[in-house]
Amino acid sequence: MKINLQNHKSIHYLAISFSFLLLFILQNNGYSQCASINCDGTTASGLYSSAIGNGNSASGNYSFAGGFNSSAEGTASFAFGNRVIAAGATSLALGRFLRTNTSPAIVIGTGYDIDNPLINNIPNSFMVGFNSNLPTFTVSDSWGINRTGRIGIGNVTDPQAKLHIRADEGEDANLLLESTSANKSAVIMLGENHQIAARADNDLLFTSSESAGFAFENGSFRVGTAEQPQQISLHGSINAEGLLATAFGEG
Repeated sequence: MKINLQNHKSIHYLAISFSFLLLFILQNNGYSQCASINCDGTTASGLYSSAIGNGNSASGNYSFAGGFNSSAEGTASFAFGNRVIAAGATSLALGRFLRTNTSPAIVIGTGYDIDNPLINNIPNSFMVGFNSNLPTFTVSDSWGINRTGRIGIGNVTDPQAKLHIRADEGEDANLLLESTSANKSAVIMLGENHQIAARADNDLLFTSSESAGFAFENGSFRVGTAEQPQQISLHGSINAEGLLATAFGEG
């Protein structure tokens, strides 16, 4: 079997040249600076832990810390960013001025500053917030297998409904459904037969199934504003089931 020594030498030189080129690229991108530990105050003291960057600490077993002045203290925790702390086991902190204090927990985003971090103290939860010490979005834990958690929007860390929205002080709690073009915006309940829907420059439609009506409980019914109420009259009769046989008419 013949071996082309000239081609073999060419491949060898090419491999060496590529290795030097790769090393040069890594150096110029900063990756040559301490790939694991002891880099400008960075330490990895936990069992099988890793740390990279400046001033970071991976003290939890199997933990990872990276970025700047960040700390992974919990077992199998992950902390990466600017002054973030993953204190709980199997917790994750990713961003700036963040902290997890429990296990397991996830927090992503940015706190307000180093003295007002965004902290996740809720086990089995996912928290997101930006430029604040309060979360904008929280996913709670579920009750176990074949169950799902709840979502809180605003400073809601213990949602009381599948979707719980809370406004800030002095802010309206609005839910905007914005359609495009002539498409419909709708709140659909129990399927298409029960919904409140609207299109641009059209009526607001209340839809119920044929076997059901519209009920107003524990309150009064008014048309118009409180300052200028509008009178209405009923045209038709009441059927045997006590339901209106015809629609409302203006009076």
